[in-house]
Amino acid sequence: MMQLDYKPKRLSPLHNQHQSLNAHFNLQGAWLIPQVYTTAEDEAKVLQESVGLTDISVWGKLNLKGAQASRVVSAHFGNTPTEPGDVIEIESNHTLVAELTFDEFFVLTPPDAETKMTASLESEIASQEIFASIVDQTAGLAGLSIVGQKSTELMRKLCAIPFNTVKFPNLHVAQSSFAKVWATIIRHDQGISPAFQLFADRSYGEYLWDAILDAGREFGIQPVGWEALER
Repeated sequence: MMQLDYKPKRLSPLHNQHQSLNAHFNLQGAWLIPQVYTTAEDEAKVLQESVGLTDISVWGKLNLKGAQASRVVSAHFGNTPTEPGDVIEIESNHTLVAELTFDEFFVLTPPDAETKMTASLESEIASQEIFASIVDQTAGLAGLSIVGQKSTELMRKLCAIPFNTVKFPNLHVAQSSFAKVWATIIRHDQGISPAFQLFADRSYGEYLWDAILDAGREFGIQPVGWEALER
């Protein structure tokens, strides 16, 4: 485990799980993240051949809501999802914008970018003089990434959504019961590997981590650190 010059300000709700797995940690802004559990090479192989589970709770998570919220999204990002269920990727700042309903959007930012993004969106709301609200849910939601060739099969075990490429294609979002917990689920494939991001109330983080690992045993699931995921 790396030695830190100071105590990190923010810990994932799954930090105890990572410690029990002897994860090697690194700092991502103010967050302490699991960088690797075994080796990055072995974990990258897991993503290619079976399925890996990564804690992405450190991502910024914003909820934008209002009758004219789509105008804010369009003006700020220069693009907007076409309809509920669609997700757009803003590659310039590594941001995802998911349309949950006609008046509600879920915005994902890189770690520690949520404060600046909130201020920018609030400025856009004020400049347009429209009614919309933005809530920073970063601390309140746990996030998990399920990536790999067998990730679709695993997802089907825990959720009623079909998760096929027709009904749940890449860059699609839905809210549903997952392992009996209400969650927001985004498909964001990594190259040729199917990939799903799951966000639920922070209090269910440890439960979901354990439930996914248990359900994924038959597929050879393993915890994967950020180094392998970012490759």
